[in-house]
Amino acid sequence: MPQIEARSIRGAEIIGSIDVNSIVDRHVIGAETALVVKKFPTLTYMLGSTRVAPELKPDEFGPMSVVREGSALYGLTDPIDAKRWAGIANHVLGSARHTLFLAQRLAVLSAAGKARFAQYGYDTREFDDIDPVLLRDFVLLSHSGRRAADEARKYGLEDDAHSQPHIGKAIVKHLEREGADPYFIELLRVENDAVDLAQKDARGYFFPSIIDNILTLADWTFDQKPTTLNGRFLYLHARKREESPILDKLNECGRRFQDALVEIIGSSLMDEMFSLQPPEWEMEMREGYVAHTGLAVQEVFPHLYG
Repeated sequence: MPQIEARSIRGAEIIGSIDVNSIVDRHVIGAETALVVKKFPTLTYMLGSTRVAPELKPDEFGPMSVVREGSALYGLTDPIDAKRWAGIANHVLGSARHTLFLAQRLAVLSAAGKARFAQYGYDTREFDDIDPVLLRDFVLLSHSGRRAADEARKYGLEDDAHSQPHIGKAIVKHLEREGADPYFIELLRVENDAVDLAQKDARGYFFPSIIDNILTLADWTFDQKPTTLNGRFLYLHARKREESPILDKLNECGRRFQDALVEIIGSSLMDEMFSLQPPEWEMEMREGYVAHTGLAVQEVFPHLYG
């Protein structure tokens, strides 16, 4: 099946508008990491700086540091900090892998296939807007405010870097402050109370937007490694970060889209996605994450190796 490997004209314009050099120059990152960031510009929104936090009790990783400015989820040089936040980076990169795969498949779907998605209730006009590489680029920045929000919530921090404990709202605030393109801000709807996007018809709850479904299914099927929807939502229920009725509604949206994918594209689609090996671009980003920490990729991302 043909795959789209390059950004659309619109996507190239959006990525080209990012002032990469200016953002990189604001932060102290190593030369190797800077090369990766310049190759994949939306990683600039994951940069930031930290401060030592002696007022906080050391955790299982060691002495604490917290966000001082920006995202501080990429370009880290402290090995303790890099290990502490590797789970978010791993989840983001795995979700980006799934996003690119799903978007590539749907971007080249036949007219007959699109018509079948319409029968499931989905808005087929969005098929023309699927830009697989740009959607991957979005996922790379989609958790940019996560660290600051987690620190605000967990440690009760209240300062310029920790002014919003709600994850979705913290990400929006961070990207607006950084001047991210409105396209990315709009897509953050899937991180900012996605349940509000759900609609209900005779079959149950679903997201009408094809792009919303791509982004949410890709996220929900990669935790620290590929996982089924049922497995992911069992975990989310156990964490109790959202109320059970909300999680049930989101799970229903995900299952409906997954069922449509399997029926229309093929029963092997999910297995194919779960068996994907990290592509070259993903490994470059992982190597950029550890480049100036003194750690190996295997130490920081053990789930890649069994």
